[in-house]
Parts: sequence; C-alpha cells; structure tokens
Amino acid sequence: MDENKIALLAAVDVSYMTKKEQQMLWNIVDRQGLKVKPVYAEKLRKASGDLTEEKMAEILEAL
Repeated sequence: MDENKIALLAAVDVSYMTKKEQQMLWNIVDRQGLKVKPVYAEKLRKASGDLTEEKMAEILEAL
C-alpha cells in the first residue's frame, strides 16, 4: 500500500491469502509494474489455496 501498488480495499482481500501467495503476488506486481485493484484481489482471494504464479498472472492479465 505504501508504494501505491495496491488499493486499500484490495489489501483486505489479499490479507486473507497465505503468506506464500502474498509473496508470489508481490513478485508479480513488482516485476510487471502492476497495481492490484479490488476486482483483482477478490478473484485472487477466491482462488486462494490453489494459486500458482502462473494462475495469478492469468487472473491479473484477464481483467
């Protein structure tokens, strides 16, 4: 949030993801220069527990 790469509402959804998933998400966001909006975070949260970097990237690029 401090670097303006994730919206406050999105951060709430991301907080429900595992630490490993959160780290994967940060790696993608940092590497690709993306911003995590609430609509992305909601889809990621729903897929939590079964996420890979590839699946995260698909979700982030599909929206």
